[in-house]
Formats: sequence, structure tokens, C-alpha cells
Amino acid sequence: MRKPSDDKIPEEPLIHVDRFLHQVFIVLYLNWHYYITMKRKVLIIEEDQDIRYIVRYLLEEEGYEVSETIELKVKEIEKYSADLILLDQWLNKRKEYIFSHLLKQNKGTRQIPIILLSTDLFIDPISAITAFKADDLLYMPFDMNELLTKTSCHLLKH
Repeated sequence: MRKPSDDKIPEEPLIHVDRFLHQVFIVLYLNWHYYITMKRKVLIIEEDQDIRYIVRYLLEEEGYEVSETIELKVKEIEKYSADLILLDQWLNKRKEYIFSHLLKQNKGTRQIPIILLSTDLFIDPISAITAFKADDLLYMPFDMNELLTKTSCHLLKH
């Protein structure tokens, strides 16, 4: 028959493990809290003022920091330090696939996800990714939930 004292596990290693797990939890919580509370920057490059207003309103209600422009200069876009770009497919009455290519080739903007806003229902998402070098495609008129879902998904990946 075994003695009850044989079943005892030394207390000291458990204290160290418990302290270590507590420290890991604190680090994870602080990283999560920082990520959740920091403002993510979204840049809207859209000609139509009404669309810019609606998109800006929706994103700001979700806690994003939103900037908007109709400038098509890569150096100007770099200054915004955006975490995500919403790019109108048609700016100045022409397709802006060349501009999205320039953004993806530039060292300062190549890592920024681009969601292409398109009224062209004949363009498919694969074409948007390959031909326009966009990360995603959002058809206009868009669903509010789809805009918010795609925005948050690309920001989580970024």
C-alpha cells in the first residue's frame, strides 16, 4: 500500500508554470488589446463624392481612421500611411489598372491591400486580382456588410 505522501507533486514547479502561463496571458492580452484599440487607416480613392461620403461614414462608425483623395500619384498615396486602399476602378473616365500596378510595384505601397471598387458587373474577382493587381473586388452598389467584412478581413491579414 502506498503512502499518501508519495502522491504529492512538488509545489515549486507548479508555481513556476503558473507564473509563466500568467505572463504569457498578459502578453497575449496586451497585444490583442493594442491591436483592437489601434485605429487602422483606410484610404478611399474615389471620384464620386457621394460614394466617398457613404464609405467614409460606414468605416468611421466601425472605428477606422479614413482619408480620401482623388490623387493618382504614388508619392502622395505613400504619405497617407494607409493600411488598406479602396480604389475606384474608373477614375477620370478611364480604368485605373495601371495605377494599381504602380502601387504594387512601389516599395512603400506594395504591401498595402487594395480593394477595387467596380460598377462593371462583367469583371470577375480573378480578373481583378490578376489584371488589376488588386487584392479583392467589391461591386457597386455594394452591400454594407460586405464592405465591412472585406475591409476587416484584409486588415487582419495585413
